[in-house]
Amino acid sequence: MNDPNPDVREAAIAACIPLLGDPRLRCHRATLVPLLRDVLGVSALWQYRERAIDALLAWGEDPAGLEGQREAFAVCDAQDDPIPWATGRTFTSGDTSDLPF
Repeated sequence: MNDPNPDVREAAIAACIPLLGDPRLRCHRATLVPLLRDVLGVSALWQYRERAIDALLAWGEDPAGLEGQREAFAVCDAQDDPIPWATGRTFTSGDTSDLPF
């Protein structure tokens, strides 16, 4: 969790969150709370910020000061190029004789 690479550090901290749900490991939550705030809470990835907020809330901690994604599904729903079947385009040139199924 002290890796100099921020991507590795964020992934390691995020990976610890579900592990601390185990009753035998809950005593380590206090160690992770500052990392959730200082690393995941300010991550460039909204998914990590959301995980930090969700974990803090689940653990009875105050997530004040952390900003989550207001419209989490806006990223998923935004499309630069519409899906092919919505535009009438097909994946093949029309010749389906060489399809593997």
